[in-house]
Amino acid sequence: MLRLSRIVTVLCFITAVALSYTAALYGARWIERSSIALVDKALQDNNLGWAHAQADGLQLIVTGKAPNEASRFRAITVAGSVVDTRRVIDAVDVVDTSAIAPPQFSLEILRNDTGISLIGLVPTLTGKEALVEDIERIAGELPVTEMLDTASHDIPGTWQAAVRYAIDALTDLPRSKISVSSDRIEVTGIVDSLAEKRSLEAGLTRRKPNNVNLILNISAPRPVITPYVLRITKSQTDGMKFDACTTDTEQSHRLILETARRAGIEGKIDCVIGLGVPTSTWSQAARAGMRALGALPGGSFTMSDADISLIAVSETTQENFDQIVAELKNILPDVFSLKATLTPPPVTRDQNVIEVAEFTATLSPEGILQMRGRLQDNDQENIVLSFARAYFGINGTFISTQALEDLPSNWTTRVFAAIEGLSYLDNGSILVESDSVTVRGLTGRKTASSDVTRVLSEKLGQSAQYVVEVRYDETLDPLANRPTPEDCVIWLNAILAEKKISFDPGEATFEAESLQQIGRLSDILEICDFITIEIGGHTDSQGREEMNKRLSQERANAVRNALIDRGVRPSLLTAVGYGEIQPIADNDTEEGREQNRRIAFTLQNGSIQQAETWPDLNQTVDPTNPNEDAVTGHSEPEEDETRE
Repeated sequence: MLRLSRIVTVLCFITAVALSYTAALYGARWIERSSIALVDKALQDNNLGWAHAQADGLQLIVTGKAPNEASRFRAITVAGSVVDTRRVIDAVDVVDTSAIAPPQFSLEILRNDTGISLIGLVPTLTGKEALVEDIERIAGELPVTEMLDTASHDIPGTWQAAVRYAIDALTDLPRSKISVSSDRIEVTGIVDSLAEKRSLEAGLTRRKPNNVNLILNISAPRPVITPYVLRITKSQTDGMKFDACTTDTEQSHRLILETARRAGIEGKIDCVIGLGVPTSTWSQAARAGMRALGALPGGSFTMSDADISLIAVSETTQENFDQIVAELKNILPDVFSLKATLTPPPVTRDQNVIEVAEFTATLSPEGILQMRGRLQDNDQENIVLSFARAYFGINGTFISTQALEDLPSNWTTRVFAAIEGLSYLDNGSILVESDSVTVRGLTGRKTASSDVTRVLSEKLGQSAQYVVEVRYDETLDPLANRPTPEDCVIWLNAILAEKKISFDPGEATFEAESLQQIGRLSDILEICDFITIEIGGHTDSQGREEMNKRLSQERANAVRNALIDRGVRPSLLTAVGYGEIQPIADNDTEEGREQNRRIAFTLQNGSIQQAETWPDLNQTVDPTNPNEDAVTGHSEPEEDETRE
């Protein structure tokens, strides 16, 4: 009995120990789980989701990667507010902030005929909305695709100047890609001619911001020319001269010019280098043709693609003509086809025989076209009138012809070709006869003679007889007569010297009478749309310096905004407030202070020189002829020397 009682006592003791251990184990796990849950919730509530709690018995371990030391300390503090701080173990790692570099701001602008695209990362403080607004003004009706991100970091010192430069360059390059960073600008673009490329590169280089590297990749692809034409004429009065000159390489251009000089052709020779040459032996054939024509008393040599025409005047003897043609055939490469014609001597007509009909047209300097002569009937007259109006407009095109049924079968084609050739001139005339077409006149286009020759050769055939007497007149060339940047600034400041832009006292609001001056300034800037102008605001010395600087900036901005509202491109204008630091008169007198309160225009990155010609600043300047005297209505006298 005693033994049984001892066994029961031992079993009870073992059971109690087991129950106590189990209760202690489950209690410890419950404390761990509840502590982890409470601490994790507290970390989440305090935006510290990167941190997590782990338990090791009664100890609570906080782990994770803190973005900075302050965040680490905050996480440990939050955990210590939930459990006893003596139980919290700090196992948090801190991100190495020295390895984090600020973002590299960059902007890439793509522009073509379908629109403009913006891609990159720009500072938040500069406002991408203002950038997009400037680009939209340049794009006009074309779409602007904006794919810009922003970042709130310090703005590099040269960033804003680089972006302004890029917008300005974009204005001049309808087909371009411009890449911008704070210390580098790369401009890639395509222009139409080598002269435009050189002019644009010079302007872009001159306006480059300080401390910014500039890389220019401007290309001027050679034009595709069709048909490929070269034409030379020779007469007793004019000697030998080019009506049109086209070649394929710099080397062939040099060889053609050398042969032309030896043949006696003087003056400037404009030979267009372009794509589309029918054979690599083009210059060889051209030089052979020049030598053949030089051996004749007169005539013409025309190359149109692979077809060659040599026409000799009637004074040429048959023997001389045959010998020259035979030599030319032997020299010409096989790819060319030669058609040689000896003009027959004129036939004496009986006085009772009606002469062959003529068709003439005269284009006046004012753009009025008068057509007279012979056409087949009224229907043909209406067709010719519609064709001419397509080139010269409806209001200034007139026709008065007589019907004649007995006309050459290609008469209308010859009339059309002559009218199209006349469209390349500023003023001139055409004469269509049964055996020839003549186009004469003045032009402001340097390539007009070649263009007219190409039209006649293509429409009439390379063996047709035609005369092109076209003279380039620099006074008619709008590019040659474009004012210099210095002229533009002088004209702008002359308007303000005559009458200032007036503001309400202490305000940046125009007085009503100044709106007329704004209009006159915008007229000048419409002509001078190829330069960048700074609008400087200036005050007198009364008042605090900071207040004067702010007021001058607001007034300069007001002038800029008013000009933009009148159609001036924003990229052409920069507003700067100088306050009182650039006085031009004594601030101790009322008269001097009045002079110091002013708006002034300056040419960015350039100097101002005396202009040779001055427009009447009370009238709108004619952009096609800035040298015209707006008071008398007369142009400056032409130079005696003919300009090629």
